[in-house]
Amino acid sequence: MENITKYRAKDKTEFTSEVECIEYERLLDRVDRIMSRLQPKPKDDGCSFPNGNGFIQHEKSTVVRVWNALLDEFSSRINHEWISHSKDMKYHSSYVGRLVDDYGISPYNKAWYRMQCIDKQFREFGQPYYVENPQDAKLFQITGE
Repeated sequence: MENITKYRAKDKTEFTSEVECIEYERLLDRVDRIMSRLQPKPKDDGCSFPNGNGFIQHEKSTVVRVWNALLDEFSSRINHEWISHSKDMKYHSSYVGRLVDDYGISPYNKAWYRMQCIDKQFREFGQPYYVENPQDAKLFQITGE
C-alpha cells in the first residue's frame, strides 16, 4: 500500500504538493483582493439574481480599476497581446475571456465571468445573458449583501 498526501486549498482545489497549494492560495487571495473592490453580489435567494431579478449599479471608475487590476494579474501568467490591448475596457471582454478559459486558471475564470456580467452602463447582472438582453431582466437596482 502506498500512502498519498494531498493538500486542499480554501476553494477545495486539491494538490499533491504543499508548495503548489500555497502558491495557489496566494493567487486566490490576490484575485479576492481585486474583486473585493466591487460591491458584493446578493446572497443566494433561490437564484433570483442569476435569473434576471435586478442589477448592482457600480461606479465606472471602480469597474475600470478592477478590470485593469485583473488584467495585470492575468498578465503574470498569460502572455498575450489581448491582455495588454484590453486595458481600460478598450476591447470586449470576450477576447480576454477566451484566453482565461483556454488557460483554465479557475480563480481567473470566476473573476472574469463576473466582469462579463457588467454592461456598458456599469450595471452588474447575475449572468452575461442580461448584458446583451437587459430587456429580459427585471430592471430594479439592488444592493449587494
